[in-house]
Amino acid sequence: MAAVVTGPDAKPAANRRCRFELKKYKAAFKCEVCRVKSYDTGRYRCDHCGKDRHIDCIRLADEIELGPGPNNIFSTSPVFTLFDNPRRGRNSENKKWAKNCLVCGMPIRHYSYHAQTTENKDLNMHPCCAELATFNTNSRVPLELQTGERHSCVWCGKKRPEEASKYGPTDFYCWSYRLTEGKNRIHVHCYTEMVIEALEQLDDDDNIHIVLKRRRSSDRNDLESILREFINIGLNVAGIGFTDIFLDLV
Repeated sequence: MAAVVTGPDAKPAANRRCRFELKKYKAAFKCEVCRVKSYDTGRYRCDHCGKDRHIDCIRLADEIELGPGPNNIFSTSPVFTLFDNPRRGRNSENKKWAKNCLVCGMPIRHYSYHAQTTENKDLNMHPCCAELATFNTNSRVPLELQTGERHSCVWCGKKRPEEASKYGPTDFYCWSYRLTEGKNRIHVHCYTEMVIEALEQLDDDDNIHIVLKRRRSSDRNDLESILREFINIGLNVAGIGFTDIFLDLV
């Protein structure tokens, strides 16, 4: 992993005066390439343009091959190609949700990977989300990925995040992390939101204080225990050391 990447050597290329240096901060950021807000403490930052990139977005591959994914949805090992905007064909069978990320469910606003299925469906995903489903699974995947909406998300309390399309199929679109032996789950998007909020609430004494609205159907102690455990997992993935977490469920 290069400590410094110049603008022309980045992919997508940046201004020739850009100089991206690998840095670490205890703060969330928005990646210039995929436009996704991230909790990664390590990122490439250019002081000339003042922009940040995910470590994986500093030199994106033209094509990637994904692993089987949850429920083997990529069993045919499709090849995804990089574009500067999400692709949707004129005869696409999923026009209503094609421009949303297959993994997190959120609208795609810049660079993304695309593949078209034999059923003429356009699949697009953020580069950082595609990383979760590659063959080289790494520490960015803190828990088992799954599809399906049997349970509501422990963070947002809904079947799908706010900006996710309601049209994507439940067995294919808008993934989540499996919690407590399948009895609970948290959306991939909400997991990121949760860790970002934890980072934003991190004080000078490394304490985190989060106020969260509790679902009526949830047990207070169980929910608090689940969230505290998985905030800790997320902070470890983000590169943050030990912290004290205080949750207020209202």
